Amino acid sequence: MLLSEVLLRRTTSTAAASVYSDFLTTFPSVYALARADTLTLQLMLKRIGLQIQRAQALTEMAQYIVEHFDGTIPEFREDLENIPNVGNYTAAAVRSFGFGVRDAVVDSNVMRILRRLFAKSIGRKKLSFTAYEELALVLLPQEHQTHNFAVLDLGALVCRYDYPRCRACPLNRLCDTGLRTTSS
Repeated sequence: MLLSEVLLRRTTSTAAASVYSDFLTTFPSVYALARADTLTLQLMLKRIGLQIQRAQALTEMAQYIVEHFDGTIPEFREDLENIPNVGNYTAAAVRSFGFGVRDAVVDSNVMRILRRLFAKSIGRKKLSFTAYEELALVLLPQEHQTHNFAVLDLGALVCRYDYPRCRACPLNRLCDTGLRTTSS
């Protein structure tokens, strides 16, 4: 799951999937990745871009996991966030999708949905990332994995930054800003 999150940064799932199998074949374990040659990693990641940054991040992450967690990706959020190049979003995604732990996966798309959904309550206030995480966690049902995937997709495909498709949104009747636009 951690590998997926790094591969998915600033690229599409289709692009990330194009290197995933080859990557796992070449680097079948965290130990193999920790010993990886940087140039080999960069060449493999070139298809999806940001190969220098991704290669460096993956190497640093793998080396840290080998050194501090005996090659096992930790489940606890604070342990995950101590891994180089792992932030709030990645830690929550690994916990929710990888370990099945109830955790809200919040990115800029999810923050936008919450900001629009609760526009009357939030107003023009600048909420912290932590406030959005707390709000998302309150709204998170027990079936969190499906919910997290759905909200991420909703933000990417329907409640978009540039052209929100409010008429197509399943939350439009609950949303403080829904149906104000004619886009669909």
